[in-house]
Amino acid sequence: PGLGSDAVRYASAGTPVTVGLTAADADELVRENLARHVLPIRTANVGTTSLPFPDGAFDVVTWNALHDPAPPAPSRVAEVFRVLKAGGKVIGLFPA
Repeated sequence: PGLGSDAVRYASAGTPVTVGLTAADADELVRENLARHVLPIRTANVGTTSLPFPDGAFDVVTWNALHDPAPPAPSRVAEVFRVLKAGGKVIGLFPA
């Protein structure tokens, strides 16, 4: 959920950013907002069981599931850790 404002702030500071989009996101609005800022922000469809990234691709993964009432499936959790570099961090936002 959102329009990618956090991604814009990270990218403005020089951090490489990839925004994962699912079917629940307003992907056209997100892409339009990111394009307005003319920053090197990639987008990728992450709505499938496996993430479209190689092993160890990221230092940090932020997972915003505040608007997803279902608990994360173990296979999705495993995928998040698969794409993290050794010592990487997960920032998770989940409903209580």
